[in-house]
Amino acid sequence: MGHIHEFNPIIYPTRLWVADRFATIDEIDELFYGIDDNGEVVSFKDNYTQDVCTMATTYPVSHKKTGWRGCLVIFHRRDMPLSTLNHEASHCTDWLLSGLGIESGTTFTNGEARAYYSEWVWNRLYDVKQGKVK
Repeated sequence: MGHIHEFNPIIYPTRLWVADRFATIDEIDELFYGIDDNGEVVSFKDNYTQDVCTMATTYPVSHKKTGWRGCLVIFHRRDMPLSTLNHEASHCTDWLLSGLGIESGTTFTNGEARAYYSEWVWNRLYDVKQGKVK
């Protein structure tokens, strides 16, 4: 499925998937379960919503074949500004840190994990947006 890209951050027990704007909801649903607010696995398709004005959305997911949990960022528009990448990277970072029990505060004492992962996610999102990932 060439429209959904998987990334492994190596130092964190998670995955990041990025679906470019050509990925269909059926392709996504074939690969992923959704994860609800209680951490339970649910049908992705049944919990999917898209606002026509949305540039991108982030969902916590579980890969059906491997069981890996992580975030799926879905790009809806090609012309989204780079600030959208920062917005979605922030959602991914919040989800990861919450799952690891790391407080998502703004102090320097707990900021390194947040800063590192957020930067890593942003770079992966940028690569997909620029077409640098095949």
